[in-house]
Amino acid sequence: AVYQEDLVEMTKFEHIRLSRGTGFCIEKIKFVDYEEVGKDRGTKMIARDESGGTINTDNYQKVLVSTLSIKK
Repeated sequence: AVYQEDLVEMTKFEHIRLSRGTGFCIEKIKFVDYEEVGKDRGTKMIARDESGGTINTDNYQKVLVSTLSIKK
Protein backbone atom coordinates (compact mmCIF):
# COMPACT_ATOMS: atom_id res chain seq x y z
CA ALA A 1 0.00 0.00 0.00
CA VAL A 2 1.02 3.59 -0.48
CA TYR A 3 1.06 5.64 2.70
CA GLN A 4 0.64 9.38 2.94
CA GLU A 5 4.04 11.06 2.85
CA ASP A 6 3.18 13.24 5.87
CA LEU A 7 2.46 10.09 7.93
CA VAL A 8 5.84 8.63 7.00
CA GLU A 9 7.70 11.89 7.72
CA MET A 10 5.85 12.53 10.99
CA THR A 11 6.65 9.00 12.20
CA LYS A 12 10.34 9.37 11.33
CA PHE A 13 10.51 12.78 13.00
CA GLU A 14 8.86 11.57 16.21
CA HIS A 15 11.11 8.50 16.50
CA ILE A 16 14.21 10.62 15.90
CA ARG A 17 13.00 13.16 18.47
CA LEU A 18 12.30 10.47 21.06
CA SER A 19 15.70 8.84 20.55
CA ARG A 20 17.75 12.03 21.05
CA GLY A 21 20.37 11.55 23.72
CA THR A 22 19.85 7.78 23.92
CA GLY A 23 22.45 6.71 21.37
CA PHE A 24 19.81 4.92 19.29
CA CYS A 25 19.69 5.49 15.53
CA ILE A 26 16.63 4.71 13.42
CA GLU A 27 17.60 2.00 10.94
CA LYS A 28 14.25 1.03 9.44
CA ILE A 29 10.59 1.99 9.67
CA LYS A 30 7.97 -0.32 8.17
CA PHE A 31 4.27 0.39 7.69
CA VAL A 32 1.74 -2.48 7.46
CA ASP A 33 -1.98 -2.19 6.83
CA TYR A 34 -3.98 -2.89 9.99
CA GLU A 35 -7.27 -4.75 9.94
CA GLU A 36 -9.31 -6.01 12.88
CA VAL A 37 -9.47 -9.82 12.98
CA GLY A 38 -13.10 -9.94 14.07
CA LYS A 39 -15.31 -9.51 17.10
CA ASP A 40 -14.47 -12.80 18.76
CA ARG A 41 -10.70 -12.85 18.18
CA GLY A 42 -7.86 -10.80 19.55
CA THR A 43 -7.89 -7.47 21.31
CA LYS A 44 -9.47 -4.58 19.45
CA MET A 45 -7.30 -1.51 18.96
CA ILE A 46 -8.98 1.70 20.17
CA ALA A 47 -7.69 5.14 19.19
CA ARG A 48 -7.79 7.83 21.87
CA ASP A 49 -7.01 11.53 21.88
CA GLU A 50 -4.78 13.34 24.39
CA SER A 51 -7.61 13.59 26.94
CA GLY A 52 -8.42 9.86 26.72
CA GLY A 53 -11.54 10.27 24.59
CA THR A 54 -12.27 7.72 21.86
CA ILE A 55 -11.55 8.81 18.27
CA ASN A 56 -13.78 7.70 15.40
CA THR A 57 -11.34 6.14 12.93
CA ASP A 58 -13.81 5.04 10.23
CA ASN A 59 -12.28 7.41 7.68
CA TYR A 60 -8.65 6.89 8.73
CA GLN A 61 -6.00 4.74 7.10
CA LYS A 62 -5.07 2.26 9.84
CA VAL A 63 -1.49 1.02 9.96
CA LEU A 64 0.90 -0.72 12.32
CA VAL A 65 4.34 0.83 12.46
CA SER A 66 7.43 -1.25 13.14
CA THR A 67 10.64 0.63 13.94
CA LEU A 68 14.12 -0.86 14.14
CA SER A 69 16.55 1.21 16.19
CA ILE A 70 20.16 0.28 16.87
CA LYS A 71 22.26 1.64 19.71
CA LYS A 72 25.52 3.02 18.35
